[in-house]
Amino acid sequence: MQRLEKLMELLKNNHKYHVTYKNGLSNHLSMDLIALYFLNADENKLQNIYDKYAPHLEHLVHSDFEITGINWNKHLGTNQYFWSYYKFFRAKKSILGIEEVLHNYLPQLIKGVAGGLFHPLIRLAYSLELWNYANSQDNQHVATFAEDEIVISLAYFADSYLELPIYDDQNKKLSSLLNQLITEKNHSSKISGILTRIKHIADTNSAYKALSNNIDNTPDDLKTLANSISQIYIDYQDFTILQCVTSLHAFRVVFDFAPHNLAITHYWHALMAAFLSADKTLSATPPTDKYIAPDEIEEKAVLLTESHDIKLLYTAACEYEFYRNPNYQKIISLIAPR
Repeated sequence: MQRLEKLMELLKNNHKYHVTYKNGLSNHLSMDLIALYFLNADENKLQNIYDKYAPHLEHLVHSDFEITGINWNKHLGTNQYFWSYYKFFRAKKSILGIEEVLHNYLPQLIKGVAGGLFHPLIRLAYSLELWNYANSQDNQHVATFAEDEIVISLAYFADSYLELPIYDDQNKKLSSLLNQLITEKNHSSKISGILTRIKHIADTNSAYKALSNNIDNTPDDLKTLANSISQIYIDYQDFTILQCVTSLHAFRVVFDFAPHNLAITHYWHALMAAFLSADKTLSATPPTDKYIAPDEIEEKAVLLTESHDIKLLYTAACEYEFYRNPNYQKIISLIAPR
């Protein structure tokens, strides 16, 4: 129980900080803490990560601007109204309950999944996993706390919303589109900033436009994506593709709270733009093929200090358990303390 109490304490402390800092960098602290908790890190590790990360964050500034049921979708993606969206979703939760809020608002929010370079999606998924865990343990205190993390994530999603264009309304099979995308290796934009490159590619890139389609959803779509994106990360070990790997795990967690065809179509476009923006140079560091035991994962979790490495380790552990795909064991073998 000490670990769980420490997690709650540090998550609560993070609530005084904004979800972004330094003009748009994501506050990863809640994501790191939840990931490390589920990777069995002890309370000292949780505290050390908090102490390392918190000094860089910016305090949350409250706002009197009111988001309502009438205007809530008119201010999406303005990056100005996080606090207003937080108050809006918190009020809705108190009336409807958290599951109804998710079912009511994610169908719109999922269209902006590219916003914040997937970090709102990831924070939402980790909050949902904490909520599911608390409910499985019949721990109402933690479940209620996790619901506030979910509300924060929804407000972050709304404020960072970025809906990418869809140029063709034909339904295509994801597997065929994915096979075409993987052959597109020379479309990296030199514009600085991953999110800026994603926006530029979605508006101008011929490969993006050619592959822009609605998805004819099938039960194996997420499994197909997981296999392909994990292999691409192994081949290139690129930072942008790392975001694709971690976001896909998050997308799987939240998938059932939005209409499947709509959700996977918009996630596909965000993933496609991110992939086309990556500098795809084959990596010289091959993964190992040896079996990764659970205690090795926990040992790595204790040593890691870089936020994206922590999330990648957690993602790979979760997705290996879910899919039993050896690609995720290979990814685990590639993660080393920096």
